[in-house]
Amino acid sequence: MWKRGKHARRPSTPALELCDLCARTFPADEAVTGHVADSSSVHPTRDRYDGLRRVTACCEAHLGVIREAYGRRPFVQEELWAG
Repeated sequence: MWKRGKHARRPSTPALELCDLCARTFPADEAVTGHVADSSSVHPTRDRYDGLRRVTACCEAHLGVIREAYGRRPFVQEELWAG
């Protein structure tokens, strides 16, 4: 029976990102990221990020569509306070 040695190197896999619009996976260095206003998003350690959601897209066009969709959503202060 074949066994790998204790200190054998495992093949490294590149980090992947997922597009929030089309769910396509792509290398992390190709990611287009931004922040959008979202009253349901609360950061666990930094209060200044409360109300901002980080979004990831595979291209600028998809980031624009995501920003437009979040722009149409109402920002409810009570929802932010509940977080």
